[in-house]
Amino acid sequence: MGAEVVAKAIQVSVTYATGARARMALAPTDLQIQRGDRIALIGPSGSGKSTLLHCLSGLISPSSGVVTWPTLGRPIKHPGAIATVFQAPSLISALTVVENVELPLLIQGLKPAEARVRAHQALRELNLEFLTARLPEELSGGQSQRVAVARVIVGSPQLILADEPTGQLDAAAGTLVVEALLHCAEVHHAALIVATHDQHVADHFPIHLLVDDGHVAMGINEEGRQS
Repeated sequence: MGAEVVAKAIQVSVTYATGARARMALAPTDLQIQRGDRIALIGPSGSGKSTLLHCLSGLISPSSGVVTWPTLGRPIKHPGAIATVFQAPSLISALTVVENVELPLLIQGLKPAEARVRAHQALRELNLEFLTARLPEELSGGQSQRVAVARVIVGSPQLILADEPTGQLDAAAGTLVVEALLHCAEVHHAALIVATHDQHVADHFPIHLLVDDGHVAMGINEEGRQS
């Protein structure tokens, strides 16, 4: 049996504005993501990495082409199947850490008691249970991003998308966040795609996709293997 395809882009492109102001953020792109893939989207700011990620997540609709999620259905059968981690802090300031992590489950209609148990389990997986009762303002940047990762995995995703998740962190905190993402992807056998302009982050991933001025191409990793 072949690998499960969790996302597929067919000639997907995105153009902002029209006429003389039209700007192609993403050139026509074909891409197939299989469950278990570990992919780094590499490129400078403004190259089109975030646009591609947002298309794959369903957050934006392409100007042309189509994105499908063959094993997830459309509409998505399982609301937590696709999960996104953003660069900017995304925790709700009025909620404690455990309340932030359980929130997606409550929105999906899970009973509060079960949501709380699963939130604790997600935090435990990332060695963050000591932060359970803290508010976001009491966390470091690295801790906030790792809690955001816990909030992602609590829904048992099949596709994890992270948009410059280490962009506002120092090297040590960034490494912990990347390791947390890789750990979660392994536990849930999920596909993981991380957009980054940091080569140290990209080095953690066996598959590299180079994005430049909206164009996506396969790359060569540092070990010289086709990726």
